[in-house]
Amino acid sequence: MKQHRSVKIPRRLTSFIVLPLLACLVCACTAIDRSEPGVYWGDNKLEFDISGAIRDQKLIRDENVSVTAFNGTVLLTGQAQDQLDIDVIFDIAKGHKDAQRVFNRLEISEVLNPINREKDSLITARVKTQIALVAPLISTRIKVITEQANVYLMGLVTSEEADVAVEAAGSVSGVVRIIKVFEYI
Repeated sequence: MKQHRSVKIPRRLTSFIVLPLLACLVCACTAIDRSEPGVYWGDNKLEFDISGAIRDQKLIRDENVSVTAFNGTVLLTGQAQDQLDIDVIFDIAKGHKDAQRVFNRLEISEVLNPINREKDSLITARVKTQIALVAPLISTRIKVITEQANVYLMGLVTSEEADVAVEAAGSVSGVVRIIKVFEYI
């Protein structure tokens, strides 16, 4: 039996190949997206900052909060123990200097169990797939968030693109309601 030797690729060569490919991927994604590249990074920082501030807040307990940002618009979804927690979370998000608009869809309830979270993830994947099948370019411009089978659609779209995305999302089994958080162009 012949033994195969593994080929070691020098780290510099890996960086020489991987970094340009990564740069091409980022350029391709931002070319399709209508937002400027800086907006994408700003939204990620906005999500990170608000999530961290919520996590660090001593008044809030046992919450399950998702922070999603798109083009400066912040969507808060999840569960909190009481209205005081929801108010504190909303104030944190609203107080961030880069948050242009904040949509508060937090609910007072117990934190979802892992099975319900998994169902939401599956619905999100199915909605993204359905939108990609119907309109591939539109799918790259829309964020899909699912919370308790409620599907939130965010993006910078035309009204026609929004209609296509909503119709595609509505065709997915398990979707209870579709909430549009679009910014129209």
